[in-house]
Amino acid sequence: MEDSRYNTLLIVEGEKCEYKYFSKFASLISKDRRIKVVPFCNDIYEIYKSIKELDGNTTTIDVLLYCLNLNDDQKEILIKNKFVYIYLVFDLELQNDRIENQKDSLSKIEEMLNLFNNETSEYGKLFINYPMMESYRHFKIDDVMTLENKTITSTNEVLINYKNIVGMEGDNKNIYSYTLNDFYNICKAHLMQAMLLTTNCFKIPSINDYYERLLPINLHLAQQEIILKKKIMLVLNTSSFIYAEFYQGAFNKKN
Repeated sequence: MEDSRYNTLLIVEGEKCEYKYFSKFASLISKDRRIKVVPFCNDIYEIYKSIKELDGNTTTIDVLLYCLNLNDDQKEILIKNKFVYIYLVFDLELQNDRIENQKDSLSKIEEMLNLFNNETSEYGKLFINYPMMESYRHFKIDDVMTLENKTITSTNEVLINYKNIVGMEGDNKNIYSYTLNDFYNICKAHLMQAMLLTTNCFKIPSINDYYERLLPINLHLAQQEIILKKKIMLVLNTSSFIYAEFYQGAFNKKN
């Protein structure tokens, strides 16, 4: 009988970028760290809305199974597996017209991060990417210093065209050729970027920094402040931290 202690569910927003990234990552990690990746193909607002409508008397998995439209294969994954860890990976979605303005959108994300704040809870832990998943490669993957203090303006025009911007400025190595070391470099660069956001120092965090200073809600509040005041945001892919969730040795490697 398989040991389910490390069974992990990754609920990702898209079936292209996010799904390819984490499926490749899952294929490279230790065999005892079993990961199932389920693309939701919608934004986090739909999951949050369903939970709120049920007054919190549900779980993220139940919402996915009974309230939202997954296909039969995806539902089978949720039914047949017992998950100890649940992570959710979604974009900031400031360019989404369903929210009246950016301030409202940022406030709603803040609410969600306060709900989805623990990977072992019934809701899971939410990672928000700024501005979206493609930020993971918005630097030279073999040179983490090329991410330092990289920002984009938070105008709708730029956000809508962000994928094209990354295509021109980012690393275009084929995802299927990634090694575990590539995923480490991506995680390392974005951890250092998160430290820059919170301490003004582009450096690898300690494990205490990660679990105390670099909480997703803390990073969001810091991003929210510069978005609203300066109309820019730091390019930051927090979902890359999932590497560190599995390999805490990431905090012990030298810059």
